[in-house]
Amino acid sequence: MGDAWLVCAWCGTQIAAPAELPVGATLGGDRYRVIGTIGRGGFGITYEAGDTRLKRRVAVKELFPESAVRHGSMVLTPPQARPSFRSARERFLREARVLARFTHPGIVRVYEVFEEHGTAYLVMERLSGRTLVDVLRARNEPFTEAEVVDVAARVAAALRPVHAAGVLHRDVNPSNVMLTEHGRIVVIDFGLARDFDQEQTMGMTRMVTPGYAPLEQYRGEARFGPTTDIYGLAATCYRLATGRVPVAAVERDAGGELPAPHRLNPAISKQVSDAILDGLELEPAHRPQDLDAFLARLGVRWLPDTPRSVLLGSPGAEPADLAPRPDHGSESDDQPDFGLAPSPRPELAPMADPGPAVPAAAATPPTDVAPAPAATLAASPTSVAPRSVGTDPARVAEPVS
Repeated sequence: MGDAWLVCAWCGTQIAAPAELPVGATLGGDRYRVIGTIGRGGFGITYEAGDTRLKRRVAVKELFPESAVRHGSMVLTPPQARPSFRSARERFLREARVLARFTHPGIVRVYEVFEEHGTAYLVMERLSGRTLVDVLRARNEPFTEAEVVDVAARVAAALRPVHAAGVLHRDVNPSNVMLTEHGRIVVIDFGLARDFDQEQTMGMTRMVTPGYAPLEQYRGEARFGPTTDIYGLAATCYRLATGRVPVAAVERDAGGELPAPHRLNPAISKQVSDAILDGLELEPAHRPQDLDAFLARLGVRWLPDTPRSVLLGSPGAEPADLAPRPDHGSESDDQPDFGLAPSPRPELAPMADPGPAVPAAAATPPTDVAPAPAATLAASPTSVAPRSVGTDPARVAEPVS
């Protein structure tokens, strides 16, 4: 059928075209007014918008798959893509329901979800800052050990209540973790989140981010549990500590080697390196069985009790790098000017992370950026602020067989 459905059968005039919403467009019964586009992925477009009722800036995520087009105010999909669009809408609404259950400062806050114009919208807090991939890209060298451990502790603290509620994130990677202008480490994008029961073998859609997804996620059926997210968190630590995306689980299962982090970056201690490799074990039973156990292997005895990460103020994470653009105001603006369009930040060099979309059965890791020489890395002691612990992108779905 191709693109024939986009063209008038009588005169040949194009009746729809892919497009982002223009500045000034309104959503949610005219409550939200679009200020600009934050980003676009394979499943949707995220806008910065003004909440005209509460006078604040928000992020509005629009379900807009690559096959969709906009005709007037309506989002349309070709006939052959409509079943997958319905499935995507179910996942989208599930993400909203999952996020609405949690109020942890390390989880992006959701305000509202609604359906309009033939699609769905998720209204969330507007985070000013950079993803960890952007921080890594800006500094062009790996994180210090203290920074890696601090990130691990804060992501784990955010995921603990999620796991306690019987939910898995399933897509922990550096592109889904943000450092905000105030130093918060925030886990974002719960689009793949699923309920789990460790006592039962379950089938889940095989959607993966190469390098960060464990082997059981490629297979699609297993006894899923916290070890699935522990693999993603360990892979995130590996990426930050070495500057390299870990070798994909399917390649390792076929004999591919995963170099130890301390071999690639001698500033990383053997204890932390071994802990990361423990989290990246191919067999779920061989990994730490919960987040506290993983943190204990990293040498973390206390969870952070302050909201500010040690990353704030480091190279690539200076306050000026993380602050909102001048015409965007800040999170504390009382009367934001919702009519302004955003001006772009300086472009960062391209980085292939979390990688190109490929079928899960044949997923391979993205091209890496070589890590900086060890001499440029500053060794730093492992430390996080106290609170008792107690005793981590491009995806493709395959039907579960």
